[in-house]
Amino acid sequence: MSHIQKPLDAYSGDFDLELAVGEFNQLATDFGATMIFIAAGADGHISDPLSTLNYSVDGIVSAGQAIKAHFPKTPFLIGGAGGYQPDTHTPEIWSKMVFGLATLEN
Repeated sequence: MSHIQKPLDAYSGDFDLELAVGEFNQLATDFGATMIFIAAGADGHISDPLSTLNYSVDGIVSAGQAIKAHFPKTPFLIGGAGGYQPDTHTPEIWSKMVFGLATLEN
C-alpha cells in the first residue's frame, strides 16, 4: 500500500482532522514510511467557498505538527494544494504549515 485516502464527512472540524491524523500516523508507522509528503490543502478551511469542511488555520497547522512530531527524523516534503482564497487564507495556511513544521522542537 503506497497511499491512503480517507475522506472526512461534511462539516468535519479540527477534532475530526486530529483523529484522522492519529490514524494516519499509525498506518504510516505500520507501513514503515521513509518519507512523508504533505499536500497542505487549504480547501478544508471553514471559510473556503467550495468546501463543506470546518478546519481552522490552527487546526490545519496542528495536524501537520502532529505528523512531524510522530516522525521527527523522517524527511518531509510539503506542497501547497487546494484552497480557493488566493489572497487570504490559502497562502496563510501554506506558509503557517511550513513555518510550523520548520520550527517544531524535536
